[in-house]
Amino acid sequence: MQYYTNMLKMIQVGKLGTTYTIPTGIDDEGTGTVVGGYLIAITQTCSLYWDQVRVWAEEKGGYHFQNQCRGFLHNSSPVAPVTNVSWHDVIVWTNALSEKAGLDPVYRTACGEIIKDSRETNADVVDTAVQTNNNGYRLPTSLEWEMAARWRHNGDDGSILVGERYWTPGDYASGATANYRNVAATRAVAWYWDEPGGNLTRPVGQLQPNHLGIYDMSGNIWEWTFDLHPKYRSERVLRGGSYYSYSVSMRVGEVSSFLPSGASSNFGFRLVRWQ
Repeated sequence: MQYYTNMLKMIQVGKLGTTYTIPTGIDDEGTGTVVGGYLIAITQTCSLYWDQVRVWAEEKGGYHFQNQCRGFLHNSSPVAPVTNVSWHDVIVWTNALSEKAGLDPVYRTACGEIIKDSRETNADVVDTAVQTNNNGYRLPTSLEWEMAARWRHNGDDGSILVGERYWTPGDYASGATANYRNVAATRAVAWYWDEPGGNLTRPVGQLQPNHLGIYDMSGNIWEWTFDLHPKYRSERVLRGGSYYSYSVSMRVGEVSSFLPSGASSNFGFRLVRWQ
C-alpha cells in the first residue's frame, strides 16, 4: 500500500455526537465513555512528514523544539514512524501542523495563547497545556485511542458485547483474530520484539489493519496520548506497544506511561482531530 507524506489520511470513529460505552483494561474489567465522531489517522506519523512540518514551523511559524530527531535515524525509511520526540515536542508540533493547514491550533495556555515552544525552559507551560475543542490536530485521549483500537463491525473472533455493540477483547492486539498468545494472529497486525528481526521500526501500513482500516495500532511504536496517568500523575499515557516490546504489550487494554519530557526510539504518535 502506498502512502503520501504530504497529506493526512484519517477515518471517523463512531457517529458524531453519540456517546459510546467501551470496555477497558486487559481483562475488560472496566468501562469508559467516549464521544464519537472524531477523526483518527490511519497510520502513525512518519518521519518525513514530521520533518516537513518542523522545518516550516521553525523557519516561518516561530516554533521551537527540544528534540528534532527523525525516526529514520533509527530506520532508513522516511515512512517509518517518527521517534525520539517527547510529549512536549508533539504538543507543539500538532499546533504547528494546524497553523500550516489553516486550522485553529488546539493546545493553548490558560490565557488562550498558542503553545509554540517545547524546549526545557518552557516545560511548565507545555505541561499545563489546555486541550481545547478547536478543529486543529491533536493527540487522542487514552479512551479515544482505545475505542479506535477495539472497534469491531461484528461479533466474530471472540468479540465482546458492551454498550450494545461489539469490541475487541482487551488481551488481543488491535485487529487480531485471537489473543496475544496466538503468534500468527498477533504477527498479522503488529511489529514487536517476538517477531524475527524485530529490533527496529518498520514503514507504516505494512501489516493488516484493524476493523476500521487503521494500521499499527498495536506495535511498531508506543503512541503518546494526551492523558495524565491516573496513578503516576507526572507521566503521560502511552498506548499500543512497540517493536521493542514483547507480545504482551500488544494488548489493546495495556496502558503504559512516561515523563512528558522523555524522548525514546520507541515513542511516537498518531493524530486526531474533530471535523
